[in-house]
Amino acid sequence: MIIADFECQNRRCKKMEADVLIESHVWYKTCRYCGHDAKRIISLGRVNMVNEDARHIRESAAALLDMEVARKSKDPIERALAESPTRSNLKAYLKHKNLRYAENENGAPPVYRPKPEPDMTRTRNEIWERHRNRNRLEIRTS
Repeated sequence: MIIADFECQNRRCKKMEADVLIESHVWYKTCRYCGHDAKRIISLGRVNMVNEDARHIRESAAALLDMEVARKSKDPIERALAESPTRSNLKAYLKHKNLRYAENENGAPPVYRPKPEPDMTRTRNEIWERHRNRNRLEIRTS
């Protein structure tokens, strides 16, 4: 037995029936609203949110913010993290502040630091070389 969702095939009805307990080989059933055929539709599995507000997320938020100040902040992302330290709020805060989560060796606490700037020297040199080649003057004597 599985739990599935069904959608009515009648153009006028089109209602959905969710979480119906059926056998796995059943693909059609009768719509309980209008009596026409309802087809089993592919639906996403239920999302596991058990670890959404784990202790390490609360500790990370406390390490990043002064909670009392952050709760009164004008920044809505900072305020959301202070009021509700969940995985999604922490991820949004890190992205907003351009920080990344770094695991350290030997179980040390995480270090938050800005993303490193990309090394543009090779690109800059290549562009300069192309510019020089485009604009050079050649004097040929025969």
